[in-house]
Amino acid sequence: MELPDPIYLYTLATVAMTYAALSMIFVFFRQIRGGVLTIFEVFIARNFLHLSFIVVTGSLLPPLLAHLALPPWLIWRLASAITAGFVIEHVITTPIRRRKITNVKNPPAIIIASVVLWISALSLTLNIVGMPNVPSSGLFSLGVTLPLFVAIWQLLRRVNTLLSHPEDDFDPKQA
Repeated sequence: MELPDPIYLYTLATVAMTYAALSMIFVFFRQIRGGVLTIFEVFIARNFLHLSFIVVTGSLLPPLLAHLALPPWLIWRLASAITAGFVIEHVITTPIRRRKITNVKNPPAIIIASVVLWISALSLTLNIVGMPNVPSSGLFSLGVTLPLFVAIWQLLRRVNTLLSHPEDDFDPKQA
């Protein structure tokens, strides 16, 4: 069974993989300049990679399931359920891990990112149950794209910190 237009999903997976590589360059640039990565910077790197993993995996699931000759409604339900599980796990555990590492309250930027990820999970969940229509690529594509938007936004917020001199102190209260 062929998907209607898998090019968007393949492109999204490619962008997410490129993002992961670029984000690691920024993260390790600080170390190359003579600094040591802090526990918080390793946490940030892990989150960049985790969000990329969610997007790449989610984007590749429908084409993989299509190769198993499953009906389209089942492809979109299964892909939505698996991807929603990854998104929900991330949005629940990341703020908890961040607070444990920084010992400070999560700033507004983290709350905004969490809300967008919950919207992603809601989109995928609506696709699982077939609301408002039969499960399809529309809600799935929205649900798998939003985590990439969050990841890129978080990297843009971090670029100044990651490119700063290693001796500069980092304030986790700024997200």
